[in-house]
Amino acid sequence: MGIIPRDPTCRLTTDASEVAQGATLELRGMKLRTQFEIPLGQQHRSSNWRELTAIQLALERYGSLLAGQVLEIRSDNWTSLRCIANQGSRVESLNEIGAAIWRQAAGLGIHLTTAFIPGVENTEADRLSRWMVIDPAGYQLHPNIFTELHQRWGPLSVDLFASEINHLLPRFYSWLPAPSALAMDCFRHLWEPAAYAHPPPALILRVLEKVLRQHVQQLVLIAPTWMGAPWWPLLQSMATEPPITLETLHPDVLLPCGASLPPEPFRRWRLQAWRVSAPPGPLLA
Repeated sequence: MGIIPRDPTCRLTTDASEVAQGATLELRGMKLRTQFEIPLGQQHRSSNWRELTAIQLALERYGSLLAGQVLEIRSDNWTSLRCIANQGSRVESLNEIGAAIWRQAAGLGIHLTTAFIPGVENTEADRLSRWMVIDPAGYQLHPNIFTELHQRWGPLSVDLFASEINHLLPRFYSWLPAPSALAMDCFRHLWEPAAYAHPPPALILRVLEKVLRQHVQQLVLIAPTWMGAPWWPLLQSMATEPPITLETLHPDVLLPCGASLPPEPFRRWRLQAWRVSAPPGPLLA
């Protein structure tokens, strides 16, 4: 927010429809995606209100990632961009949202710039604003934690358990229909070395059995610290090095994505990252 413009270090692209808002954030080599469903009582609002609110909601969701960054906000809605660039609007409802955006940015030391993107090029945010992904497991590992794991144990090759809105790698498998996924249901396909898996806990035993059966090398697995679980001894025997307790990397382990919220008891799970491999020897039948 200084006088001299600075080159952006990250980009937020948003779009809105009558029912939802979509956003993508490009930051530190990753692209994060999220959605916001517009409440029924707000669907009568103007397109300018919906577009500007999409920016506000995305800033609220990703604020902790953006502190000190130079953020370029991209939209195909000129009115919302002018409201941010001018730090206000003559329309009271828009002025309130614009003021809230600037207050949040100032509080986090975020420098804001704006850029227009033609609607025909704003395809990903547009798709996210029109198709709500209802995925109970659609929450996401905090990007700061994922970046640390990617640097320490990567480069990671493919996200095995993901959706259109929460995949942390460009290549991913989804259990829901997803236009950009490699395919549906990762269990039906061969797993590459250095894959990343953040499955629901009920699938962890199946994941480990797949690693053994297919002789997968160097899988990064996110799992809760459940020492009484039937898969716990197997997990320990397959680990190639001690696990990393995720709370030591960042206090917010999981982020919501779209309508998908982290499970209520997850903080008691004490999530850990494990690097596992199949032991040497013949493949299991």
